Amino acid sequence: MHFSKTLILLASATLAFAGDALVSRGLFEGTDTTDPHAGGSDVFEYPENHPAATGSILRGLATEVDYWPYEQPAAKMPLTYRNFVKKVETFPGFFRMPSDEQTFTVREKDELYGAIEGNYPYAESEAVAMAVDEMVPKRNKNPDLKQWELTAVLVNKLDAREGNTEIIVSLIEVQVKLETSRRGRVHFPKQEVTMTVRRFGVIASTLESNAERYAQRFQTVDVENFTEFMTSSADNNEFVFSPSCSGQLRMGRRDPLNEWFL
Repeated sequence: MHFSKTLILLASATLAFAGDALVSRGLFEGTDTTDPHAGGSDVFEYPENHPAATGSILRGLATEVDYWPYEQPAAKMPLTYRNFVKKVETFPGFFRMPSDEQTFTVREKDELYGAIEGNYPYAESEAVAMAVDEMVPKRNKNPDLKQWELTAVLVNKLDAREGNTEIIVSLIEVQVKLETSRRGRVHFPKQEVTMTVRRFGVIASTLESNAERYAQRFQTVDVENFTEFMTSSADNNEFVFSPSCSGQLRMGRRDPLNEWFL
C-alpha cells in the first residue's frame, strides 16, 4: 500500500507525531563553494560562502532550542526536534517550498533502503536512503523505545538555481516501529512507514543584508562541523548503530555511527 501527497506543511503539523526516540543525521549534497578562510560576517555576506552560512544558521537555531543531536539521548530529542523545526519554519532567511509526505509498506529491515530510495521524490534519494538505513539501531538496551523517528537535516547546494534559490534545506523524517528482544536485539517488523520531507529555500539576499547581525547571533562553522553536529552519537544512548559507510568526520570523537557491537 502506498500513499503520496505534495503539500505545504503547516507549523502545527510538526507536532502531529511524537515518537519515543529520535535519531538524527546531518547531510550535505553538492559542491561546498565556501572560502575556507572566511569568517564572521563574510560567511553571510558573500553567496559563495552560503553553504557554510546555511549550516551555521541551522546549527545556531538548534542550539537556541536546546537541540544538540550529537550529544543528546534519543529519548529526549523528539520534543527538542519539534522546537527546532518551528525555528526553521519561521526563520526569515528561508522560504517554504512544496513538501512531500508518503506512506508505504516495508516488510523487513532489508527492504528499508530500497523503499526510501524508491519513494524519496528528489535527486538526493541515494544519500537519504543510506542515512535512514544506517540510523536503525542493531541493539537497544531500552525496550520501552518502540516508536522511532529517523531524521536527517540536509543542505543541498544546487548546480543550477531552482526557482529563487541555489541552496535547499530539507528536514526529512521517517517514522518506524521497532521491537527489542530480551537480549536487546532490534527487530524491524512489517509495517506502514511514513516519510515526510519539508523543504526550504535559502534567500541569499536576506543573508547578505543581515550579515553583521547573523554573524553576532550565530557561531560560524564549516559544512563538516554542521554535519557532525546534526549526527546522533551512540556514546550518549542506550543503543548501537549498524556500521556506517558515510565516513562522518570525528572532530576529536569516534565516528558516531560506527559505535556498534556484534
